[in-house]
This record gives sequence, structure tokens and C-alpha cells, in this order.
Amino acid sequence: MKAGLLALLLSLALRPAVAAQTAPPPPRHECFRGRPQPACDQFWITEFSLLTRINRLPDGEYLSVPYFMRWELGSMENHGPRSAAGVTLVAELDDLGSRLGVKPRYRRWLGPRAALDLSAGVLFKGSGRFRAPGFVAQASITGGDYVGFVTQLEYFRSDQGRRDLGAYAGVRFGALPGIIAGLLLPVLVIAASIPET
Repeated sequence: MKAGLLALLLSLALRPAVAAQTAPPPPRHECFRGRPQPACDQFWITEFSLLTRINRLPDGEYLSVPYFMRWELGSMENHGPRSAAGVTLVAELDDLGSRLGVKPRYRRWLGPRAALDLSAGVLFKGSGRFRAPGFVAQASITGGDYVGFVTQLEYFRSDQGRRDLGAYAGVRFGALPGIIAGLLLPVLVIAASIPET
């Protein structure tokens, strides 16, 4: 009798622990537009940035078309309600040519709709005056993952052997506005740069 009572008490005592071990994990929240946890665990990066170079080229000249276009595609994972980390693929285009790269990225959520992004990476392929490898570092403030202000430093050797450290500043569009801007703004920039005849 005592053994049966002891077994019953032991099974009742262990029941919550066994139930906790077999409970399914909470569902993951994957989002298209970035937001902090608990709204999102993982989110996509679909961004387009339109920047202008704010310093001269190594030879003292300025770019004939001062715009710098940048597309980024990647993913980030929230690590708690204040931080996220991820990686993006980068494509860039300006008067110096095109460049492709990869950037690890850190995001600090400043609130439910504002974030500070810091990233640095390697440009591994390109055309025009670019010679690989190149290096890029970026800082931005974004609101609602829709629009923000971005600054960038970029370093590479040109085809003429010169070292180029470019400083850029501009606007960034993310999520759906990033996709739309990434399709429309390049057409407008290219059309505006065509000389009138």
C-alpha cells in the first residue's frame, strides 16, 4: 500500500516536469518588414539606398553623376527585444562602376518603430574602375523599416592603382518601399543623367 501511494505521489510530482518537456515551442514569427520581438523573430531585408558622394575622388575630381545606388537583400534574426543580427548581399552602381559584396549587420531597436543599423563587409566583385577586394562600412537610422538616413564609407583600389576612400550620405528605403524605390528610382536617375540633344 505504501509503495502504491509513493508511486502515485511521485507520478503527480513529476507530471508538470514531463508536461513542460513535451510542450511544443512557441510559434516563430517571420516578417517581411522588420520589427522587434515579440512581433518578429526573423525578418527580411529588401532595401534600396540613393546616396551622394560627399568627398572628392583621389584625383581631385567629382563624379559626373553624383548619385550612388545600392540594393541590399538579406535576413536578420532578433535576439531579444532590443537587438538583431544578420547578413545582406549588396549590389552597388555609380560612375565608378558596379560592385557586389556581402555585409554582416547589427540592428539595435530604439523603439517599436525606430532602429540603428551598423554594418561592415567586403566587396568581392565589380566592374569599371573598381578592383577587388573593397571594404564598406555603413550606419543608418531607420523609421518603421520603411525609410531612413544612411551614411557610408567605402575603400578600394581603382584600376589606375589609386586608393579611393569614398564618403556617402543619403536616404534608404526598406520593405515594400525599398522594392518599389529599387525599381523606379534607378530609371529616373539614369533618365535625368542623359544629356539633352
